[in-house]
Amino acid sequence: MIDPIYLLEQAACILLIILIGLLALLDLNKKGKTIITAVSVAIIVVHYIILYKVTLFEKITILPLIFLEQSSHGEAFAIDYGQLLILTNIVLWRKEIITRLHKG
Repeated sequence: MIDPIYLLEQAACILLIILIGLLALLDLNKKGKTIITAVSVAIIVVHYIILYKVTLFEKITILPLIFLEQSSHGEAFAIDYGQLLILTNIVLWRKEIITRLHKG
């Protein structure tokens, strides 16, 4: 039987491909940004569910933009797509964020 973590990883990959396609096809107007943000949030949630499930078997240390995965077989660094997508959305909405901060 296939481990559920692999199914979640497949879902995250499919969502990432959808996100890349949306970025290439959509205008970056408010509607386009909202769709991209919604897909990004879905990827972020799935990504951190995967990391949580992996912590049941290995030690995970989250660092800025990467995470360290440690097991009895060694350790490996990987890109933290959750943090990367959060930063991407901040850049995507930067004009709106700056406008709100100046009005505030």
